[in-house]
Amino acid sequence: MRCSALAKPELVAAAFRSRDAEELHREELVQELAFSLHLMLPSDAADAIDAALASGLLVQAGEQLRLAGKGGSDAETPATESAVDVPDLFHRVVAIVVEATGETQPEVIRRVNRRQKEHYGLRPETEALLLAADAGVDVAPFLDEARQGLVQRARD
Repeated sequence: MRCSALAKPELVAAAFRSRDAEELHREELVQELAFSLHLMLPSDAADAIDAALASGLLVQAGEQLRLAGKGGSDAETPATESAVDVPDLFHRVVAIVVEATGETQPEVIRRVNRRQKEHYGLRPETEALLLAADAGVDVAPFLDEARQGLVQRARD
């Protein structure tokens, strides 16, 4: 996975914002990180959750998990959000499709997921690039990075 061990706990905060939730069950959080946002493998998501709990970014609230800053002062929220402002290729392409089509990010991600099923599991980045090209977006600036990602996955 491309994200470092230090970055993973902060990605957990992105999952809460993506779901627009203050509390999530552990399984929901893994689902969001691995399958909805395509940020990491399910096993890496579980490790990231453990790291976020250990670092104090997450706290246990009964059966659910919550961001430590939620429900506290609003001054803590911007710092958590700014730590996640380094989008990967998938999310940059999704953002461009959102801009080109006027659809919401969740709508575009659902379209990518449907296309993955239709095309027997192409990588999310590849499906997002195909969707962007279908929407008339010039995807040429992303092709080198996509190619490098494929080469790296082949080596892993």
